[in-house]
Amino acid sequence: MKGIALGTIVIDEDYTIVDFNEPVQKLIPAMAKNAKCYQALLGKDKPCSFCPVLRKEDCVVDVEQNNMESVVTIPLAGHKKQYVLTFLINAGRHEPSLNCLKFNLHASCITEPDKSEAAADYDLDQATGVYNMQAFIGRAQKLLDDNPHDSFNLIISDIKNFQLITATYGEAKAQALLRDVAQLTKECYTDGVVARYGVDQIVSLYKTPSLDTKIQISNRFNEYLQQTEIPNVIIKFGIYEDVDRGISVTHMCSKALLALNTIINDFRRIFAKYDDSTSQKQLKAQTYEAQFNDALANEEFVIWYQPKFNPYTEKIVGAEALVRWQTAKGIISPGEFLPVFESDGLIARLDSYVFQHVCAQQRKWLDDGQGLIPISVNVSRCSLFVHDIVERYKAIIDEYDLDPKYVPIEITESVALENLKIKPIADAFANQGFQLHMDDFGSGRSSLNGLNVLHFEAVKLDKSLIDFIGYKNGELVLSYTMALGKELGVQLVAEGVETASQLLFLKHNGCDIIQGFYYSKPLPVAEFEALLQAHGTANLKEELNQMLTNCAASSEPDTLYSHMPGGFFSYEAFGDEKILASNSYLWEMFGFDNEEDFMEHVHGSFKGIVSPEELDQVEESIAQQIKDHYREMDFVKYHIVRKDGTKVPVVDYGHLAHQDGKDIFYVFLYEEENQKQQ
Repeated sequence: MKGIALGTIVIDEDYTIVDFNEPVQKLIPAMAKNAKCYQALLGKDKPCSFCPVLRKEDCVVDVEQNNMESVVTIPLAGHKKQYVLTFLINAGRHEPSLNCLKFNLHASCITEPDKSEAAADYDLDQATGVYNMQAFIGRAQKLLDDNPHDSFNLIISDIKNFQLITATYGEAKAQALLRDVAQLTKECYTDGVVARYGVDQIVSLYKTPSLDTKIQISNRFNEYLQQTEIPNVIIKFGIYEDVDRGISVTHMCSKALLALNTIINDFRRIFAKYDDSTSQKQLKAQTYEAQFNDALANEEFVIWYQPKFNPYTEKIVGAEALVRWQTAKGIISPGEFLPVFESDGLIARLDSYVFQHVCAQQRKWLDDGQGLIPISVNVSRCSLFVHDIVERYKAIIDEYDLDPKYVPIEITESVALENLKIKPIADAFANQGFQLHMDDFGSGRSSLNGLNVLHFEAVKLDKSLIDFIGYKNGELVLSYTMALGKELGVQLVAEGVETASQLLFLKHNGCDIIQGFYYSKPLPVAEFEALLQAHGTANLKEELNQMLTNCAASSEPDTLYSHMPGGFFSYEAFGDEKILASNSYLWEMFGFDNEEDFMEHVHGSFKGIVSPEELDQVEESIAQQIKDHYREMDFVKYHIVRKDGTKVPVVDYGHLAHQDGKDIFYVFLYEEENQKQQ
């Protein structure tokens, strides 16, 4: 304290003077330790309204810097002259429950105001030519005090990806951009105070403008951004409208900054206004972040499973793993905590946690003698760019001795838009045997190029597309989208299916898998297991292969054919497509009670099974599907012509096998209207 030239006092959070130096003693002879600072400094009986200790919430803005600084010019007790008090708060730990910082030290530096030109320069930020924050706080408060009846707004602008701009175009051009934005802000808000706030942010307090003025200001910024030398510059704005004069300027800034942070990674929004819910969301986000490590260690994150159904057999063919946060007070919805963890990077650890727990559950089912179905897991953009993500997930698969095909990876459409960036990662997953599914297809700017470049086995149609059903134009869009998926050879999964009319439309257009409340909501593991037992599971390729194995090993294949579910037959894949064997269920579908009459009716060929006008289209569809080695089996719909000439719609599941030097199709055939009962 003795070596400090400025008058300096140390005050604790109870406003008690802890220490002071000689310059203070000369200014205020009555200064004494253990006295209350507001009595010694100003001769008042209560804390000053501008005191940062009184406004502990102001410090939230500067948690990272661990300090806060504010400046005010006032007369000291016993003096006519004005003196500058600089409050410097060195903060201790953050107290989330109080939304404030616990102060360890409160120091006031007292100097006389300097009227020189050098002092005016000291108030300016040299890089931008506008005020620095120390000067802004005092001048903004004075602007408010001088205009007690006017309404004011406070706005903070942020140049998105400023560090990337600096690295790409150089510091000189980046700083020139920042200076331009600062000066443009100053020109737009001539009745306000403008300052540099942080590295790449500009703050302004100004009188609330009219709507026309707001539009003019917005147009001026847009014009500048179109003309700037650096392309694709994005500026985002956080606005605190009609500021509360009962809080400090620093606190006003914190509110605008909170609003700005809600859209900083949202490419759809440029402006965000502060309201009371913004503060509550920020406080809740801080709480979630603080609790994350303990929640992970205590396994409070639990996995629920939403079944995926084959709409033609009504059997469960897979599920999606969805995370829930189970706390002592109840379940927290993923819509609340996932956005928080996505924005702060914690989502990568949560993704890995979910993946491992799904693998452990699959291993348990396998050890219990249950057949496995694929359980897909979501992988966020943040996780994909963890440098060893593929190796980590493959190591987990190996730990539980699983086939990667039973844990498909779901990647959202928005991430797939960055297909050139994630292609090496997607290829690495594919090379390790993982299947990739594109999630939320159709929710935004659908990337057809992503489907072309990346190896997706399945595309999940977003609920926003499913909700089109019932509207003519919407159904047209959905029909063409599904037809495109079929042409590309990917499996079509519809999510968010809730009604029978949606289900019928999707079945009619050849949707492979249905997920949604129509069949089942997401379920805890015990309820999911009960549903599996009630509905049964279907891995069609494995079931068919098992049947074919039994057929080949049977000494009485004709007898085995007769026990196949539904119509079943085999035929030579090429040439005349000669039918090799069939069962009685198939004959009955055509109105016959014996194989001889049935074979005569269809001329002993698959070509006679299909209604003539549909044959070319059906065979072309089957051939196209065979080319795609990712498909487990081909699927087509057509009509058969019964003995009495009536046409019956059917669904056809076929599998191409190579046996005894021949290419043979094994086909299950079901009447379409009977699928609900099947």
